[in-house]
Amino acid sequence: MEMKDINDTNIDMFEQSVRERDELIARLKEHIRRQNDERETAGENQRRAIDEQNARDRSAIQNMEQQNEDLRGRMSLKDRIKEIFKNHGFTVFAVLSAVGVVIEVIASDLKNGLTTLGKGLENGLKGIGK
Repeated sequence: MEMKDINDTNIDMFEQSVRERDELIARLKEHIRRQNDERETAGENQRRAIDEQNARDRSAIQNMEQQNEDLRGRMSLKDRIKEIFKNHGFTVFAVLSAVGVVIEVIASDLKNGLTTLGKGLENGLKGIGK
């Protein structure tokens, strides 16, 4: 199996995972909407139970959205750009998004490199000072 096949498989797994989370998020949001409708006619104890369930659902939504962002952050630059064009086609939005992702990666790498350089320089100067 070539490296390209492995990467494509990982991308497919990533996309499937994100799709599943997005579908679950949509179902949870719909559940919250229905619960809020029921809440208006419910008694006080039922309202509290609905509020608690809605809070758990909102927390689950937040957690899944964070997991999706974490997965996107671990993708290579090439895979991120491929995902953008795959989802949006070759449009102005897709091109601008791809450029934004490239700039974000360059800025992040530059920041990490400068931080590492600064720490190395600091340690070197401390060694010279001793």
